[in-house]
Amino acid sequence: MNDLRITNNALGFAAVAGLASVCLQGAAYGEGSEFPDGSVTITSLPYTDTGDTTDNSDEFDATCPYSGSTSPDVFYAMSGDLGEITITLCDSLYDCKTYVLDSAFNVFACNDDACGDDGFKSQLDANLVAGATYYLAVDGYAGEFGAYTLTVDGFVPPEPCDPFECPPGSTNNDEPCDDTGANDSNGGCNQGVPYVPIADGEVVCGTVWAFGGTRDTDWYGYAHAGGILDWTVECNAPCVAFIITPEAQCASAAVLFAGDSAGETCGSAVASGDLAADTYGMFVSVGGAGGAGIFEGYACDSGFNDYSAFAGAGTPPPPPCLTDLDGNGATDFQDLVQILSNYGPCPE
Repeated sequence: MNDLRITNNALGFAAVAGLASVCLQGAAYGEGSEFPDGSVTITSLPYTDTGDTTDNSDEFDATCPYSGSTSPDVFYAMSGDLGEITITLCDSLYDCKTYVLDSAFNVFACNDDACGDDGFKSQLDANLVAGATYYLAVDGYAGEFGAYTLTVDGFVPPEPCDPFECPPGSTNNDEPCDDTGANDSNGGCNQGVPYVPIADGEVVCGTVWAFGGTRDTDWYGYAHAGGILDWTVECNAPCVAFIITPEAQCASAAVLFAGDSAGETCGSAVASGDLAADTYGMFVSVGGAGGAGIFEGYACDSGFNDYSAFAGAGTPPPPPCLTDLDGNGATDFQDLVQILSNYGPCPE
């Protein structure tokens, strides 16, 4: 657990996910204020605003979980009377992050990566306390900045999944769901513990969670004979499935192949690729589209924690069509022209 931004070529330490969507009623808003001073206030939901942080300055940063960002930021004041909300920056044009500060400027909730085509836009659920004052920040990862679209609306819980049943004969991961992080026997490279071995076709069942700016990650080790390898995960939470470099390379662990459930609950993720014989890491965790990490919203009491997974030799790709010379998926006139243009003796 405790890893954050994971890309397809390295297991790094990423960022928390989340913001909310809003639709503004009536007057046009210009963008958030330069400082968290209440000069721009969200008074009702749904709320929508657009802006561009290019000409703003960097006034604040929140560790979620990355720190040290120099991105410019803007702020919106909110009353806790808005209740449970969802903040969304999914349609923004840069690698953004969002967080909510309380009246003492302590971080109340935070998210970096959750949505968007690349998985690096922000979406955050927050349960505000009635009567309190909060400041919503639109910020960026590292030094990123640009145009953003902010929406804030009332939180709508996802539809529950069908009751989860571990298939007969499967293996239960003995790590309990514990979002305090106290029990993490299957943390692999994140915790410096060995991969939990699984056999070809063995179905393993376990739980993962995302809460408090971190997430549970489960790591298995599969001895692959070579060729196509599939790692398939059925999951209640939005999830990611990664095939990772062998355990001996933990110091520089990298994602070799990745799959995700497209940020959807009650879905599946499949990672697949052609690999040489070795023992590879099979990784599962809560995550969004494009492999981005999710670090909030799926505590152990959320009802979206169960998964089942298995690894095994995949179906080999179909043989190439040797007569499709131009690679357009068909043997056609253009291929014939190419053959005729080279008619004659082969070169020595």
